[in-house]
Amino acid sequence: MAKPKLPPVLPDFILIGAPEAGAELVKLALTQHSHIWFPPIDNILAFHSSFQFARLQILQKLLKGKLSIKASDLSWLLKYFLQPTPSVKWYSRLLRTKQEGLYKGELSDEYITLPFDEVEQLHRVMPKAKIIILIRNPVERSYAAIREKFTDNKKTPFERLTRRQLMSLMNSDWARTHSSYQRALDSWPVFFPRANIFIGFYDDLIANPVEFMEKVQAFLNIEAPVPDMVADIVPPQEQTFPEEYLKLLHPFYRQELEGLANRLSSHAGTWFDKFPASAPNTTSKRKKLPPPKPKSPLRPAG
Repeated sequence: MAKPKLPPVLPDFILIGAPEAGAELVKLALTQHSHIWFPPIDNILAFHSSFQFARLQILQKLLKGKLSIKASDLSWLLKYFLQPTPSVKWYSRLLRTKQEGLYKGELSDEYITLPFDEVEQLHRVMPKAKIIILIRNPVERSYAAIREKFTDNKKTPFERLTRRQLMSLMNSDWARTHSSYQRALDSWPVFFPRANIFIGFYDDLIANPVEFMEKVQAFLNIEAPVPDMVADIVPPQEQTFPEEYLKLLHPFYRQELEGLANRLSSHAGTWFDKFPASAPNTTSKRKKLPPPKPKSPLRPAG
């Protein structure tokens, strides 16, 4: 007798928002609840065109001992690596757990780069998923991501990067694409209802993690109290991007900051106010940013 087909298991929510934008801190807080589960590895990227490249990077990190994996996760890893190409059935198997009733999440901060058609594909598979988009000052996020990327670089540690090297990295497609929040704000709400999208600022997470996580848990309908450890999850004070370098950056950052300030105001308006109004070698004064439009399609939570 053939076994009955099991319904696909899909994430209840997805954390996106680009590397160094706070997704790992939110995940750490959420995993303190016993009924919330995340896969052993972040950025499965089953719906991303760079899936195979991302999987190769994960394998390299495992071989170099940069990812800690429990013995109980070995069977999961076999399922993950032995599938030649991603499929919904394979993805569902990765999310199926022995314990029933778990609230399942996935951290895929690389999804901030998903083009319109791939967001549509993801929505077709999981139309009821809740989406948490974490937004950080695009300049500081790029700077923090580069610092993280070069921290363990023995050949060129972050402290030895010259100003020219840093500017080149800051203006790279990799850095700027991951800080392109406007593209995400233009695509995800087209497919997912506004009630299923939470927009949170990294600034608020750092300033008051307990209050921030209360809003996240309310969005996810988690009635349990915020874990006590959340008050201490704030990382050590990070060095902000040297403001004297701002005038050397590609106009992309100004355009991105201005767009975010118009759409979201709040912290985004402060970020834009710090950004040079004119290109290098010009003397024109920066025009004051007009007030945000009253019918902006998206607003931060709270």
